[in-house]
Amino acid sequence: MVGALWTGISGLAGQQTALDNESNNIANVNTIGYKSSRISFADQMYQNKIGKGAQVLDAEKMYTQGNLKVTGVNYDVALAGDGFFAVSNTRGGGTSEIYYTRAGNFRMGDSGKLNDASGNDVQGWAMSTEPIVESSNPNISIFTNDYTKMLSSKIISYSSAVETITAKATDFTITAKDDNESVFSGAGLKTKYGKIADVEELVKAYTNKLQALKDDPNSSSASAASQSSHIDLPNQGTSDAVSKDGDEVYIYIDGNKVSQTYLSADTTEEAYRKTMKAFSDKISNIAGIKAYVAEENSPYNSSTADSSVNNGVIRIESLIPGQQFTISSTGMVHEGNDKPGTYNTDIVANPGKGLGALESVRDALNKAITGKQTDVYTTSDLGRPDGIKDYTYSITIYDKGQEQNVDIGPISISNPADIDAIVADINNKDLGGTGVNELPTYIRAENINGSLVIQTLDSNFDVEYSGDLTVSEYGYTNAPEAAVGIGEVHTYNLSSKPSPDATLDYKLVVNDGSVDIEIISDNAGDLDLLIVDILANAKFVAEGTTTANTIQVYKDSNGYLVFKNNDANEPFTSVITIDTNNDASYNDDISLKRN
Repeated sequence: MVGALWTGISGLAGQQTALDNESNNIANVNTIGYKSSRISFADQMYQNKIGKGAQVLDAEKMYTQGNLKVTGVNYDVALAGDGFFAVSNTRGGGTSEIYYTRAGNFRMGDSGKLNDASGNDVQGWAMSTEPIVESSNPNISIFTNDYTKMLSSKIISYSSAVETITAKATDFTITAKDDNESVFSGAGLKTKYGKIADVEELVKAYTNKLQALKDDPNSSSASAASQSSHIDLPNQGTSDAVSKDGDEVYIYIDGNKVSQTYLSADTTEEAYRKTMKAFSDKISNIAGIKAYVAEENSPYNSSTADSSVNNGVIRIESLIPGQQFTISSTGMVHEGNDKPGTYNTDIVANPGKGLGALESVRDALNKAITGKQTDVYTTSDLGRPDGIKDYTYSITIYDKGQEQNVDIGPISISNPADIDAIVADINNKDLGGTGVNELPTYIRAENINGSLVIQTLDSNFDVEYSGDLTVSEYGYTNAPEAAVGIGEVHTYNLSSKPSPDATLDYKLVVNDGSVDIEIISDNAGDLDLLIVDILANAKFVAEGTTTANTIQVYKDSNGYLVFKNNDANEPFTSVITIDTNNDASYNDDISLKRN
C-alpha cells in the first residue's frame, strides 16, 4: 500500500514540473528571442516487473524558427534559421566572458558599441578580403587597444541614415611633455599641463559641436575658423618700453590679466627680448590659446629673430575653431607710468555649422593630441655652422595619399655661415633640377632662438618623416702632400679651416715610405692639445729633438702646425683631415618624434 502511494506521488511531482514549465512558456510569450521548453518523462526502476513511478528526464529547448516582425527600430536584428548572437560581458578586472542569445533587440551604447539589452557588447567577426558588408567608418582598424580615453560619442539620426560618431584618444596625459624653454620660448611654448588643458578645452568644444549636430542633424555644413589677433607694444629702445626692474608688460584677455615683470640680462636690449618672450609664453599657456612673438607686418608670422622681437609684436591665436576671445587692453608699465599698446583682430572667429564645424574642431583636437613631428638641432648638435664645413640633408616622408615612402635628397648645403643659411637651403632647394621646391609641401625648416627646427606644417601635422643631417669631413687641401726629405717640413695652417676645438676629431696619416702611421686626436681643445696627442706616438718628437727615424712636431711663430723630417733615409708624406663625427643627430630630449 505504501509503495503504491510513493509511485503516485512521483507522478504528481513530475506533472508539477511539467506545469511549471508550461507556465514559464506562457510567461515568456512576449520575450524577444525566447524558445519554449518541453518536459521529457521516463519511467523509474522496476521491481518484480512492476514500475515504481515516473521521473522528469530533461527539459528540452525547442529551437524552432520563431515569427519575424518589423519593429521600425534601426538596431533590431532577427536570426532566420540556426545560430546565435555572441555578446561579451567585460568584467571590472578587464577579463571578458562570451554569452550567446537569439534576442536581437540591440541598442547603441554610450561607448559607441552595439549593446544588447543587458549592456553586453555585441561581437562581430573578421570580414574576408571581399566583405559582403562595408563600413563607412573604419574604426575597426583605427581604434586599437591604445585608445583608452573615451572623449565623446553620439548617435546622429539624419533624415536618410543613422550614424554613430565616436571620438577616442590615447592617454595624452602621459605622452604630453614640456616644450624646451631655451629653444621654444616666444614661439608658442607650452608646458605639459598647458597642453593637457588645451586638449581638455578642445574635448569640451568637440562635445558641444557633436551635441549641436545631434540636435539638428540635417543643418547645412560650414567649417569653423579660429580667431587670430595681434598686439603691438612699445618697441625696444623707445622711451615707453620696459627697461628696468619694476617695469611690466601686460594684457587683459577675457577680463583676466596676464603680466610679465621685467627680466634683467647682460644688455637692456637682451632684457627686452627676454621679457617679451617670457610674456608670450605666459599668454600661450592660457588653455585654448597660443601666442608667439611675430614679424612686424601682416600676416604676422612667428619669428624669434632679434629684429622681430624688438618690434614688440605678439600674435595670439585660438586653438579652438569658432571660439572667440576678447582683448580689452594691453601695454607696458615703465617707471610706474602706463604706456598702452594697440591690439587688433586679424581673423574673426567663425563658429561654422553642422558637420563642417564638428570636423574643424575634430582636426584641431587631433593636432593638439598628436602634435607636429619636430626635429631640433642645437648649435652644439650641428658643430656650429661656420661657413667652412658642408652639410647634407636627406629625408624620407610617408605620403598618405600615395600610401608609400617618398625619398627626397640628398640636399647639399655648402659652407653655411649660420643657421639661417641652412634653413634657406632646406626650404628653397630646387630638387633634381625640376624647378619645384618639394620640401615646403611636407615640412619646413626654421631658425627658432638659434636652433635649427624642422617640423611638419599646420596643414599636414600628421605627416611622418625621418630626416638625416650629416656633416662632411674636412680636408686640408692647402697642406703640402709631396714627400719631404731630411730637414724639410710640412706646414698646416689649421686656421684656414675650423681651428682645433673640443667638438672636432682630427685624423693624421703619415707615410714614412713604408707604412701609414694613423693618429686620431679626439676632442682636442686647441692646437697645443693636438700636438700633445701627436707626441704620444713614438714616431714624433718635440721641436729640437734630433732622434733618428723620427719627425719633429711643433707650433711655429705663425701659429701653424709643423712637421719636420729628421730621417735622411725616409722622406715622408702627411695628410690631416677633421672628422666631425659625421652625423649631426637631432636632439632627442627636445624633439617630438612619433613611433
